[in-house]
Amino acid sequence: MMIQIKTTAYMPEVPKSMDINSSTLGDLLGRLFKDAHFAGEVVDRSTGKLKLEGSFEISLNDKAFDSLPEGLNTSLNDGDTVTIALVLMGGG
Repeated sequence: MMIQIKTTAYMPEVPKSMDINSSTLGDLLGRLFKDAHFAGEVVDRSTGKLKLEGSFEISLNDKAFDSLPEGLNTSLNDGDTVTIALVLMGGG
């Protein structure tokens, strides 16, 4: 199945689409982030689990992943769109 991937920041490691077998949102994100130069920021190296708090906002078909009943365990379907938005923080 083909999943479309949108990003709000330049992330050359992240493709615009991915052809995958049956999967969940969490599985897809794990695959996308595992080899990225910022992988240590989003994948806990000791457990392999995603740690998305504060770094990225993830949505599936324009719905925030944490508002989905199954969260990261939500099954993906052909034609779904995953959006990865980098959370920018300022300080002063």
